[in-house]
Amino acid sequence: MELSSIIIAIVSMAIFVGPVIYLHTAKKMKEKKRLNEFLQLAKNHHLTIAESDLWNNDYCIGLDATAKQLFFLKKQDDKEETCIIDLAKIKKCQAKNITKSVKTKGGTHTVTDRLELVFTPKDLKAHDQAIAFYNREESLGITSELPLLTKWEKRINDLLK
Repeated sequence: MELSSIIIAIVSMAIFVGPVIYLHTAKKMKEKKRLNEFLQLAKNHHLTIAESDLWNNDYCIGLDATAKQLFFLKKQDDKEETCIIDLAKIKKCQAKNITKSVKTKGGTHTVTDRLELVFTPKDLKAHDQAIAFYNREESLGITSELPLLTKWEKRINDLLK
């Protein structure tokens, strides 16, 4: 192979691979920044988060197992919603997949409307509390939410035992 062909192949590959690497690196940096903001916000609430997850760059969940506190953050645009759940006051945690039927030309289809973790308190007078992992009106589609929802349901119920 001639030197010019090798140079053209390397330049062509760099043109195609370079933007992918750049976008991946930028996404990871943005996720790291969001996670650091989440951990700092938890620290401001006197929580030490040892286990956490971030998804869709809008949602964060973390657990302070020592204090038995679950910390949740949803940050979209300029709106920030936080929730701290005292797991010592919770009887059980349940993953909920809330669906609805949508009529189309091809018939009726069931679509996921929301994915939530629902917390049932020990106090029978208190209401259930839910945190959203996915809302069809706010997100384009389900990506990693369902496995995360299952993971956190199991993790929290294990801690509640």
